[in-house]
Amino acid sequence: MAATTCCHVSHARRHTPPSLRAPASAKWNCPNLPPFAAPTSGQVVTQIQSGSAPTMKLSRRSLLHLTTGAAALPALPRVAKPQAYPSRPVHIILGFPPGGSSDVIGRLMAQWLSERLGQPFVFENRPGAGSNIGTEMVARASPDGHTLLWATSANAINATLYSNLNFDFIHNFVPVAGSASPTF
Repeated sequence: MAATTCCHVSHARRHTPPSLRAPASAKWNCPNLPPFAAPTSGQVVTQIQSGSAPTMKLSRRSLLHLTTGAAALPALPRVAKPQAYPSRPVHIILGFPPGGSSDVIGRLMAQWLSERLGQPFVFENRPGAGSNIGTEMVARASPDGHTLLWATSANAINATLYSNLNFDFIHNFVPVAGSASPTF
């Protein structure tokens, strides 16, 4: 009888079916086991005999999981599809009066975004209290991305200067994009 090459030996938790039991007359040539250690009846053995390909045996549960996962794959792209943004007009709020450098740059940026994304970007000035009025208005707006704050260095200064603000500039706001970076 030809020698059988052992590819994988693992312990079975249940009774090993007769089709997977090693024949008593088989000679084992397994590099993972010492020469004297032949598999016992409590071990499942996958064998590759000369000229045959290995077969894969799946349990009923594994097959069910595999087919369920394969059936769910076509639904995933629909679930993960991004929504169109913006779906309605976007308001950009600046906490300073019109005419300053932040106002001019913000209005030019809003016009460019409107042309590029196909929705109106409305640039609004809400001056007062060192830009805290406009910042608080944005903090109270729904966090859907359709109300943006044109933040300046005054917002960071106010976060450290005033202890009784109705918002937390550090934790309530997330930076989306930068428009200019001053050089000192």
